[in-house]
Amino acid sequence: MNQTSAIDSSRPALWQRTILVYCLILLAFTTLSLWAREANIVFPADMPVDYGNYIRGIQMLYGGENPYGRLEFFEPPWIAFILSPFFLLKFPLFWQTACIFFIAILIIITYRQFTPPISKPVLIAGMVSSFILPTTIVALMLGQLTPLVGLVVAWLYMRLADEKISSLEVVFGLVLISLKAHVVLLALLVFSIELMRRQKWGILVLSGGTIALLGVLSSIFFLEGWVSALARAVFVGKEFLGGEGLAAGGYFSFADLGISSLFFIPQVLYVLVLWIRKGINQYLLLLLLTLNFLLIPYSRQYDYVLLLPAWLYIFSRWLSTRRYFMIATLFLLMAFFPFYPKLYFFIPTLLFAILLFLPPKESASKQAFQDMVKAEANT
Repeated sequence: MNQTSAIDSSRPALWQRTILVYCLILLAFTTLSLWAREANIVFPADMPVDYGNYIRGIQMLYGGENPYGRLEFFEPPWIAFILSPFFLLKFPLFWQTACIFFIAILIIITYRQFTPPISKPVLIAGMVSSFILPTTIVALMLGQLTPLVGLVVAWLYMRLADEKISSLEVVFGLVLISLKAHVVLLALLVFSIELMRRQKWGILVLSGGTIALLGVLSSIFFLEGWVSALARAVFVGKEFLGGEGLAAGGYFSFADLGISSLFFIPQVLYVLVLWIRKGINQYLLLLLLTLNFLLIPYSRQYDYVLLLPAWLYIFSRWLSTRRYFMIATLFLLMAFFPFYPKLYFFIPTLLFAILLFLPPKESASKQAFQDMVKAEANT
């Protein structure tokens, strides 16, 4: 027994193995990037729009130019530090493949943490349905960052709920989330306050200091005054759709229909009360992710990849009660709305309403899931 414990204690923690794998992937992509440069591989003519904007934005930053307001590029400059190996590879398929990996892991985390115990056929059905939803397809086709942000926030909530989270995990995760923080802003705010409630002051200081350092380094190496340039690109672009700042239209929210965010204050209060009473859990994250889309000034259909956990939760709950018609109806609505920009933000509204009537079952414990996995392994 002691020997086994010694072996287990010498094994790297899960977060350490995860970061190690990520670093190895970055090393591999860096090597491929250098090879591609030496081989004079050129950009494909049909490069995905957003992926192309990331590449051009990073290249402009390395060249000392200001990409904000000139491209549909709204990421902080330290994206050039973190993701350069992917984007300098000059071949979008590698990044799109990575995004498929991010979504697949997000789905697995969802089924292991968010939902009642389920069988493998349900997992497969949920994964297939998630990948054929238009929001997922569009995110992959455009090479969006949203799948990475969704995976990271789900991972952080899972680790915090299990009380196994570490300082390096939080720092690394928050830096990645900062690349597109507005789509998970409410969840990020609750996560930060929960760290305060648990008196994790060291983690908060280290995370804030790391992001501040990245901001200073970005000013030194890339673009001085990038904060004002980024802010102007976002707000001017939102004001003049299709003009300077945002290079394309289609950014809508309830505010564009004259519905103020104040309308959703009762919903916010309800979720906050649930958080205070129940603490951090995965069901809370589902509510925060869906509610966030009702509050933020703009979003696009590819950002709704973040709603896959909510869809999977509802899918598995309804499937367990054989509500096939309701599943089909919800799936068709989620497949239909993304094609109409002034309608697609009703998707999080619908999911949030359904979630309120589907709280987690008390009997659906993690131990029950582990028992089910062991039973399947023995058969």
